Amino acid sequence: MKTLNSPPLSNTLEEARKHFEEFGFALIANALSPDEVKEAKERLIEQAEAERQAGVAMMDSGATFDPNGPNQRVWSLITKGEIFRKIAVKEAPLNLIRDRFAATNDGPMPEPFAGEALLSSLSANIACKGGSAMPLHFDQGYLPVTPYPMVINMMWMLSDFTEENGATLMVPGSHKLQPQQAIKGQAIPVPEEAPEPIPAVAPAGTAMVFDGRLWHGTGANKTDDPRYGILAYYCRPFMRQQEHFWLTLDWEEVKDYAPELKELLGLKMWGPLGMAGNGKDGTIQEVGAPVIREMHL
Repeated sequence: MKTLNSPPLSNTLEEARKHFEEFGFALIANALSPDEVKEAKERLIEQAEAERQAGVAMMDSGATFDPNGPNQRVWSLITKGEIFRKIAVKEAPLNLIRDRFAATNDGPMPEPFAGEALLSSLSANIACKGGSAMPLHFDQGYLPVTPYPMVINMMWMLSDFTEENGATLMVPGSHKLQPQQAIKGQAIPVPEEAPEPIPAVAPAGTAMVFDGRLWHGTGANKTDDPRYGILAYYCRPFMRQQEHFWLTLDWEEVKDYAPELKELLGLKMWGPLGMAGNGKDGTIQEVGAPVIREMHL
């Protein structure tokens, strides 16, 4: 198999768009400030430790979920800190996601499918020494094969990502390959013509945005220091989200969320979807708004 290079850091939407189209992913430079990286990393470290002490942590070996594994996942970050809610609505990477959801390989996506997104889940991936590399996969393998991304993922790097500490392994250009259709209960094999995976090396504060059809996987951390990353997973507005927000969110708190976040969580009507009572397309359905119930004469 041939080896391709990783895209350089991008500083503009135009650069990021070109890299996303060619490689299947883009590395947006300085998407988080040093202060934001520090705040998010400290909150994540505290939350992860608290979950381990409470016996509710989700641990994995890198390859599989394993209660004795060295790696840790932290789910439902929307509920676990204001800094995470701010990260979910960061403008620069969201602009790239909406731009890509508004396009196909042959030009603009036909309306009404263009340019809107939902937050599907927000979680953390902490790779530690002793974990193995994750099997290569792509994030929309549960969907029919499509010529454009149905989901787009984003890795917020809270550590410097290096080859030694388990930087995400990416298969550049693999979003253009035709995978086998998914069969329930069976792993989809990596296409034979796929290039060799390469580590996505970039400094803390980088946002890596990648196509849902791109093959990738967590690398193996061979250092003594954990590698911290936040995964923000976005889908098209007519899809079921990965996280069941109705069960995980405190809806009294949601009332005070920023309008942009309410939209991403699915409270904004999209066409005829997401209505509550007499809602209209494009309006945000506020939590606790009056809804007509059963009536009698």
